Amino acid sequence: LILGPVITPCVMAVAPIAQAAQVPMLTPTGTGDEITSVGDFIFRGAYKDSFQGRIMAQFAVENLGLKEAAIIYDVANDYSVGLRNAFKATFEELGGRIVAEESYSSGDTDFSAQLTSLAMRNPQALFIPDYYSTAGPILMQARLMGMDAVMLGVDGWDSPDLSALAGGFEEGGYIVNHYSADVDSAVLKEFIARYTAAFGQAPDALAALGYDGALIVAKALEAAGSTDPEALKLALGTVGDIEGVTGTITMDPEGTPIKSAVILKMTGGRWELVDRIDPLGR
Repeated sequence: LILGPVITPCVMAVAPIAQAAQVPMLTPTGTGDEITSVGDFIFRGAYKDSFQGRIMAQFAVENLGLKEAAIIYDVANDYSVGLRNAFKATFEELGGRIVAEESYSSGDTDFSAQLTSLAMRNPQALFIPDYYSTAGPILMQARLMGMDAVMLGVDGWDSPDLSALAGGFEEGGYIVNHYSADVDSAVLKEFIARYTAAFGQAPDALAALGYDGALIVAKALEAAGSTDPEALKLALGTVGDIEGVTGTITMDPEGTPIKSAVILKMTGGRWELVDRIDPLGR
């Protein structure tokens, strides 16, 4: 069995090889919608980008009362493109208007041209669906040029390094994420304490998902009673009621967990829980 890889582009490189060899693979953190469509041996421990993008669009419209938004995204990254598509579709379905869009390519560091163009439209919000390494510089450059839009992000923003890259301009921004340290859960609190003792810093979402990925695999091995790839494949698509640090996890036959997501706001230098959305209403 393969536990990994971490990000969607890497997962999509490995998944076809695992599927062809009929080796069960579970990425604890890959969110791209297309991951599980590679085949029946491919699973994930995280929600899909379409779910994440939809949740942020709903929050923007229904909770923040936003009617107009702009988007800046990485046209060369499946993760960024998938999130852009989901957010845009839902935002427009709910009556919102995307007033402008700009794109860039992986590795770019200067976003001034795109941000200048977006700023001219004076959007109420700017959606930045990318990892912290790119979202940080975009946030800094946008604020330094005077953009006062509400900044909306995704799970990829979650890193201790975001603040240094954003220069503190991530303050007041919102993200969808997999878990919050503020959720009242004994399993979560124990995990945070053990992780912090071991590594000297609080866990981010990738750490939490990695731990839960191992829990899913352990439950599947127990249910299968075997390491046979076929038996393990069947178990990975059916195990449920796993008390993880990111919530109660139930795998669906497609290979994606059904579990909650959270909306966090950067307040005083930490991600503060604003809302929790559970598709099963638990």
